[in-house]
Amino acid sequence: KTRATKLGIEADSMTVGGRAALAAALPAVELVPTSGWVEELRLIKDKDGMLWIGANNTVVRYDSNNLAIYGSDQGLNSGLVQTLFQDSKGRIWVTGLGKSISIIDFDAQQIYELNFNFDVSRIFDILETIDGKFWISNNGVGYNIIDLKDRTIRQLTVKQGLLGTTCISPYQDQIGRIWLSTN
Repeated sequence: KTRATKLGIEADSMTVGGRAALAAALPAVELVPTSGWVEELRLIKDKDGMLWIGANNTVVRYDSNNLAIYGSDQGLNSGLVQTLFQDSKGRIWVTGLGKSISIIDFDAQQIYELNFNFDVSRIFDILETIDGKFWISNNGVGYNIIDLKDRTIRQLTVKQGLLGTTCISPYQDQIGRIWLSTN
């Protein structure tokens, strides 16, 4: 099941000047829960050099001058962000606690939410293969293969022949073979 939310990039972004602004602005977007317990932040640097920071119900894009904040007001429903990934089309995939993955699509100016009937809160890594499919290591479960073009999802678990459920990182070699790790 897919849900799309219109992404108002101009109206929903906040501009802050200077490098010191990042540290000053982050507490305002509740990256750190008010209880004082500091969760791990998820960080990636995208193809354009932007820094993406994921934490508590929020993803922040930072380019050393501007800060764009994406949260529930923009349709992002990730909870505590577990994984950030940029695909070949520049979309940012956000996984969190629960049964959905959010995809921030700047070309379409939308955030898509992919809902599953299984838990995706323990995703360690995402691999986009040369055929455009996404292999997701879901630790404790197995691997999920998402084909956005065909709108299909397959699961590989012990039932389908995996040797274990501790899944870290899928890998694709130069000739297109997929390598999977398990315990």
